[in-house]
Amino acid sequence: ITVGANASGINFSGLQMLPTMGPGQVEVWISGSTYRAEDKTNGQIFSSGTDATTVIQAGWDRVATASLGGDVLVKRGIYQMVGPLVMSGTCVATIRGEGRERSQLRSVSGQECIRLAVGADTLNIRDLYLTHNNANQSGGLLVFQGAQLIVYVDDVDFYDFGQNVGNAIQLQATSGVISRVWFKDSFIEGFNTAIRAEVGNTYYINSVEFNDIYANSARNFFTLKSDISGAFHKDTFEGCTFQWTSGAAQVFDYETENSGRVFYGKHIDCMAWDLTSGVQYMMIGSGQDIEMHGCIPTWKISGAGVLANPRDYRIYDKYTSNNGQFLGSG
Repeated sequence: ITVGANASGINFSGLQMLPTMGPGQVEVWISGSTYRAEDKTNGQIFSSGTDATTVIQAGWDRVATASLGGDVLVKRGIYQMVGPLVMSGTCVATIRGEGRERSQLRSVSGQECIRLAVGADTLNIRDLYLTHNNANQSGGLLVFQGAQLIVYVDDVDFYDFGQNVGNAIQLQATSGVISRVWFKDSFIEGFNTAIRAEVGNTYYINSVEFNDIYANSARNFFTLKSDISGAFHKDTFEGCTFQWTSGAAQVFDYETENSGRVFYGKHIDCMAWDLTSGVQYMMIGSGQDIEMHGCIPTWKISGAGVLANPRDYRIYDKYTSNNGQFLGSG
């Protein structure tokens, strides 16, 4: 979509980020044990100290909640987060790092790294590395609290140092709907669940797209918890990959904690590696609606968890509900 001569930065079909349109330009960096935030428009260091959360928050507030719009660049380094960066505001604002494994926000006490406040929208998050190394981690590292519209998350990676607890991404539509959110090109290592969605009564999550998300050694790729009048609809997983780990439950679980509706969902060209006996690509309740196109669930054929007996494969096509069966052992 091109709107005007200078709008080439907006390309929804290619999932490009929203352009930085406001005047605010902030850089955050580490010098020894001190974190500093500088306003690049005038050279003023307006926040400094040994608390990374406070300094990054000051940078974000300067471009977002002041309605300036703009860009916060988190320079290379490890930022020890004693609390979450709370992203609020409704202007076009971006927080970004310098690339994978360079700008690391590390949760040190089991809390989120980034939390999108209720009502925050029209935001970008990109090129960051969110981590934790806490056996007590229970929530997500990147948490949406609801009432979010138009958010882009691009090239953000997640790592939990082998703890296999908590969630990398958590969508909480319990205080408002979440709609038109795009996730693209993320690598997720570990965690109990790579992506968790929670929907409260009368709310919904819709038009959320996950593109090229690779979850390695997570116990679940996606889980949904929804109240009876909640809905998860028009949401798409495309080009996503899941690799099995010990203790894996299900890859996509739309059933266990879900009392609401799932409809008009799509899985396109997704793959799950090394599924063991009892682990399914998808669990979904009756009356729910998800399309699958070109998806490849694969079972282990050697090593721990290998299938001991042949299993049935059902083959579906666009013309018939059941086109046949194939018996195989791996």
